[in-house]
Amino acid sequence: MKMAWCFFALSLLLQACSLLPASGPSASTMRDAIAQSDDFAFIQITRQNIDHFGPAPVPHIKQSLIVGFGQPQARNIDVNDRIRVTIWEASPDGLFATQDVKQSAIEVQVDQSRSIFVPYAGRISVAGLDSEALRIAITDKLTGKAIDPQVQVTLIDQTHLFITVIGDVSTPGQFQVPPNGLRLIEAIAQAGGPRQASHETKVSIVRGATHDTLQMDAILQHTQNNIWLRPRDVIEVSHFPRTFTAFGAVSSQNLQPLTAESVSLAEALAQSGGLNDRQADISAVFLFRHVQQAKLTEVGIPVPNTGTSVGIPTIFRIDLADPHTLFLTSAFTMRDNDIIYVANAAGTDLEKLSGLIIGPFLSSTQTIDAVAN
Repeated sequence: MKMAWCFFALSLLLQACSLLPASGPSASTMRDAIAQSDDFAFIQITRQNIDHFGPAPVPHIKQSLIVGFGQPQARNIDVNDRIRVTIWEASPDGLFATQDVKQSAIEVQVDQSRSIFVPYAGRISVAGLDSEALRIAITDKLTGKAIDPQVQVTLIDQTHLFITVIGDVSTPGQFQVPPNGLRLIEAIAQAGGPRQASHETKVSIVRGATHDTLQMDAILQHTQNNIWLRPRDVIEVSHFPRTFTAFGAVSSQNLQPLTAESVSLAEALAQSGGLNDRQADISAVFLFRHVQQAKLTEVGIPVPNTGTSVGIPTIFRIDLADPHTLFLTSAFTMRDNDIIYVANAAGTDLEKLSGLIIGPFLSSTQTIDAVAN
């Protein structure tokens, strides 16, 4: 009778394995899906391709933003700028001089037509002029009217030479671009700096119809991204923590923060508590991310027709049963929104079912036999 109960239990075991709750597809299911589906690219991480897929790409700011307002240079006058025009004459009988004062100072503001009015010189267009060019234009207009006029033009306030920093900084506001120019990091520093860690901060630059966004660390570590700013640029600093997700046969299935600019796959697995040694198939560690098509075609990876604006859905497989692969996990850099999945080992379902169902079931049969005897 005991033998009959055992065969009955075994048949239940075989039927129930597929019904057990699981944290995701098994290793065999993953391998079958990879072999049969054309919906995603598949890459087995090896020593031969780790240098291509492992390091994080160096982010570059848009080329159109690189040419900025830097280095000492003449500044053109623009709308709403305030200007002081000082005029000297050689004789006290002139238009702008008296017996006691040899000069007159006139403050004017550039109107919406980019013009100013100077007495006896009339309206003068300042479009495309710097202070020296305007001085010459005023002198020419006064020649023959004033007595040997000498003119000085001083820019009091150039309202258009400001950039704006907003968002997650200590003191947001407008800041003037000095004569020797202003770089992106300097502007953020003038606004008190970001209030969050640099690896959790992103910076957006808006210049007219052009805009781009980079992580703060990408600007600090790569000088080509620390661009010269132009007047009227808008800088927005935002708190943007980057994360990855780990589930399957790991000790901590959770949404995890990327705690530094560069976090390796090995560090991410450790942050997730490591692999569950009672469940994990160490040969079936998978990482899901979107990869740019050009990155795949460079090394001849077949590209499916399921790409989106963020890239091609790609599955990386890491075989930790190979000791060499442990070194590769340290060279594989995590990115924002990566998903790590560790499949269950083949015997896990049998062990789970045995513990949850078969063990108590056999125990009850032993009790029945004992009562029958």
